[in-house]
Amino acid sequence: MSELDFLRNVLGLQQEDLLAEALAVCKIKNVPKGYKLFDTGENPTQICLLVNGVFRGFFLDADGNEITDCLVITPGYPLMPDSNLNVSSSLTIEALTNSLVFTLPISDFLLLAQRHAAIQSLYQKMMLYSWGYHHQLKVMMYQYSAAERYRWFLRYYPNVLDQISHK
Repeated sequence: MSELDFLRNVLGLQQEDLLAEALAVCKIKNVPKGYKLFDTGENPTQICLLVNGVFRGFFLDADGNEITDCLVITPGYPLMPDSNLNVSSSLTIEALTNSLVFTLPISDFLLLAQRHAAIQSLYQKMMLYSWGYHHQLKVMMYQYSAAERYRWFLRYYPNVLDQISHK
């Protein structure tokens, strides 16, 4: 998939001037399994969105064990550690499969957002999705039995178990 196809067909952006500006600064990158887009404590410099593949966000508990916070499998969804783009990463974002990622420097994203309402709207939509998804995870973790959580996982992430480690 080309950058233009991603912008138009996945993100739904159609304004020609916006597309021209974004194409000058965005890239689609191959990311190998195990690659970390962001490490905890790192200051992000890129906006990253999934083109294809599987990613997880995780943090370490007090004993140094990895705790998976979220999985991302849907093209166009953000692979960002935090909604505030100006803070150090609270999570590590890692590829669980060989993947493709759309990238855009944060500085260019902020300029595009100042000039184009469509970018502001897209960012708001992504923040609302992320909030809703993480809220759903909290409810599921605290209110569902282990069997119910497993059924939820299979429904929400079809075919993912065939692609990733079961750890």
